[in-house]
Amino acid sequence: MARPEDPGEAAAQAPAFVLRAPQPFWWTVLVHAPVDDTYVAAKLRVKYQPVEQPELERMQGIGLDAAKGEQPPGDDEVIRRVVLDWSCPVDEAGAPVPFNPDTLAQFCRVPMARTALVATYILAMKGMAARKNA
Repeated sequence: MARPEDPGEAAAQAPAFVLRAPQPFWWTVLVHAPVDDTYVAAKLRVKYQPVEQPELERMQGIGLDAAKGEQPPGDDEVIRRVVLDWSCPVDEAGAPVPFNPDTLAQFCRVPMARTALVATYILAMKGMAARKNA
């Protein structure tokens, strides 16, 4: 049985952390569509805009004042804020779907797709999305 990689060894090989604002990044998103008692996964590549920690917490509903009626933003608002581009989505004929406000709005009307975009973003920003499973 193979031994898991020593985390101390991986840390020793990692470069030093550079303190700077995060840059936009591409991430693979898996969308799980329900099909007859199971799910079929499809992938797309999404370019995300990082946000600072206070905004990320707001997106998750952390630190909001419920007494003042503060609510976390909805998925559509989060997506419009953080999704910069995409590659891989195709229409039913297999033609690439261009990224623009109209196609993004169309994408947001598909519940499992909208959820996958937001959930993957939050996990990636928290450093918790495993690249092989994202």
